[in-house]
Amino acid sequence: MSKISALMTPLRIVVATVLVLLVGAVVTLSVLLSQSHNENAEVAADLKNARADNRDLRSDLRLTEDQLESVSDERDQALDVAERAEEQAQALEDREKAVSDREAAVTATEQQIARNSVEQGTWTVGRDIEPGTYRTKDAVIGQCYWEITAGGTNGSDIIDNDIVSGGFPTVSLSAGQVFTNSRCGTFVKQ
Repeated sequence: MSKISALMTPLRIVVATVLVLLVGAVVTLSVLLSQSHNENAEVAADLKNARADNRDLRSDLRLTEDQLESVSDERDQALDVAERAEEQAQALEDREKAVSDREAAVTATEQQIARNSVEQGTWTVGRDIEPGTYRTKDAVIGQCYWEITAGGTNGSDIIDNDIVSGGFPTVSLSAGQVFTNSRCGTFVKQ
């Protein structure tokens, strides 16, 4: 037995060593598994948090997309309003120009009428009024007097005259003559 006992001691040492190694391996595996489990738990928690963050981000994205759509609609409406305002401004500018042109035409016509109208008084043809044929604007009511004299005669050389009690008196005036209108109203060049 001494050989067996001599063999048993190293075998016991080997078995003990293997057992120690196995226990060490089990402990190491246990520690590694525990660390792996902890890491897996951390990864699972991180994954859960990432999923929650992803849901929040998707919700924020939907909200942002809705806001963007709303802002886009408002922008489109503002562009439509601006376009209509520009069209109205152009129409107003066109109207203002038309009114301005019409006012200029009316002013020119009024000035022409004024140049071609002879009120009461004495007028030198060619200087105060233009030569031509003139007729009263309105029918004469009551009595009026008109006369045409040669210029430079102080009214002593009467070319034509009339006392009118109705109708539309008409006179033909030449340059250099003097025309007097008394109570006949306004004579207008024809």
